Amino acid sequence: MSELICPDCFHQETDIFYGVEETPVNSMIHVPTREEALSFPRGDVRLGCCGECGFIFNTAFDHRLAEYSERYESTQRHSETFSRFNEALAEKLIDKHGLIKKKIIEIGCGEGEFLYQLCRSGSNSGVGFDPAYRGTCADQGKDADVSFICDYFSEKYGRYRADFYVCKMTLEHIQDVSRFLSMIGRTVTGSRPTLFFQVPNFGKSLHEGAFWDVYYEHCSYFTSGSLAGCFERNGFTVTDRWTSFQDQYLMLEAVPSFPSRLEGARSSDPVDGSGIISAFQSATEGLLEEWSRTLRSGKRSGNETVIWGASSRGVSFLTTLETMDVVKYAVDINPNKRGMFIPGSGQKIVGPQDMRDIKPDTVIVMNPVYIEEIRVILRDMDLSPLILSVDQPFR
Repeated sequence: MSELICPDCFHQETDIFYGVEETPVNSMIHVPTREEALSFPRGDVRLGCCGECGFIFNTAFDHRLAEYSERYESTQRHSETFSRFNEALAEKLIDKHGLIKKKIIEIGCGEGEFLYQLCRSGSNSGVGFDPAYRGTCADQGKDADVSFICDYFSEKYGRYRADFYVCKMTLEHIQDVSRFLSMIGRTVTGSRPTLFFQVPNFGKSLHEGAFWDVYYEHCSYFTSGSLAGCFERNGFTVTDRWTSFQDQYLMLEAVPSFPSRLEGARSSDPVDGSGIISAFQSATEGLLEEWSRTLRSGKRSGNETVIWGASSRGVSFLTTLETMDVVKYAVDINPNKRGMFIPGSGQKIVGPQDMRDIKPDTVIVMNPVYIEEIRVILRDMDLSPLILSVDQPFR
């Protein structure tokens, strides 16, 4: 047991249960050369679980190593599967909350795809905040009343008011979660807007032993209960929770409440003491062994093995398993990544069209949600490699 202070409830008993040494500190940064990829800055991951609230965080995280700049590439709009998900989610929120001719703010908007969707479909006006915004999706906003501020959202932007606040895939990048949520609560004081948050569902990752879901940028990890407890402790009433995208995402809605801080709020499904941590450790150990065996077997057979998905999961998978001499290429549907290299392990990132020349024997899909989309792409090129999912390392 280590005396580390939880950044959520400030309890001082944190159990360290999983670690990865010298992992790349960014997995979504454009790296133009293999040399730069191999010398990419590294940091340690040591996941700890708070014994009081069940919040999981990287106890070794150093925010000074994080980079969110114009080199940061997080868009998923090139996938038809993800685009359909985003469109359906936008329609659901518009219908559920009557978002017609309303004001919307998105915190951590990326390139603004989701904000564009909300504003186009509901005739809403929106403002997006993100320090890494580059305007690469501006063509989507020709008929949308949307503007962007290339900065972190903070109290200095309190003059911007909205009926609905969105924060997708951002909270997991925030180290001081309690301080961040308290800041949002103070900033929206005087109104009672609804806030919608989407984060990775680490509860699912714990059950599956998904070591590929652990990477440096994510300093905070949430189960459904620990996420709700975090909001309740920081001045919000949780009004709805659900999962989506094959349970990979947690969705939470909340409204500001009073008093502004509920000191007694706990996770409604704390992971400490439940056995889920030991199950994760056991499952992770087994999966690492199976993947090492599978990759070694493929190498001995002279097979050409590629991974599909050159984002965070792909980087975590490749660097955790030390695959430099086994996997030469990482495939990604995002054309902006083509010709770049995987931070840490140095694999070249190629596009789907390059599969005609590479002719892989095995394709390892980093996210099973996309398997059918990938099958269609490969079939259209008359390719029929063995397709494995990251959660099923069996030949």
